[in-house]
Amino acid sequence: MSHILTVDFEDWHRLVGQSLGLRVRMRGSAVEASVDVLLQLLDDTFTKATFFVLGELAEKLPHIVRRISLCGHEIASHGYRHYPAPAKSPDFAEDTRRSVAVLSQITGKSVRGYRGPRFGLPEDLAAFFDTLADAGLAYDATVFPFAGRNYGVPWFPQTPVRLSLPSGGSMAELPAAVLKSGGEVIPVAGGSSWYTTPPGHILAWVRRFEDDGRPF
Repeated sequence: MSHILTVDFEDWHRLVGQSLGLRVRMRGSAVEASVDVLLQLLDDTFTKATFFVLGELAEKLPHIVRRISLCGHEIASHGYRHYPAPAKSPDFAEDTRRSVAVLSQITGKSVRGYRGPRFGLPEDLAAFFDTLADAGLAYDATVFPFAGRNYGVPWFPQTPVRLSLPSGGSMAELPAAVLKSGGEVIPVAGGSSWYTTPPGHILAWVRRFEDDGRPF
């Protein structure tokens, strides 16, 4: 069974500082070193991944983004500035279009996918998906179908779906993986779930999905 592997391409330490109101310098060398390790691991295991790339980081490190693409991995959008915004906000539309334009110019390829910063979503999901479609995107991977403290859409389907949009188009949604445990739905994908999880537990989660006949 095939599974779906995605990577949020961002300067994590800088974003943490930014969320705390600090000015942290972008650490291009550290990002590049991490990408070197990751690309080697992916190559060693014959694995292709989708990299959700932050637009402003791509502008600073275009050679790395180009290299990821040349290695056969998909380049998708993680927004431009990593600020979740209301779906109807002109700033959100501009942020999305700008990220798509930057990534397309660097790789010479169309950008099809999007993941919102911090898995953040507005209440008006229809307007959110319409904005993505207007930017030329074909799918989204922002929805986390569980009741989280700061993010999550508990009522959303837990498997990929194609949504009909008010504008008349459609958008595919690839929700992040969740599992039922002890009567609750818990996230088993995303960085926050993996930072403190032993590898054996992650493999067990994947096997449960395989037993159910579902991609993780």
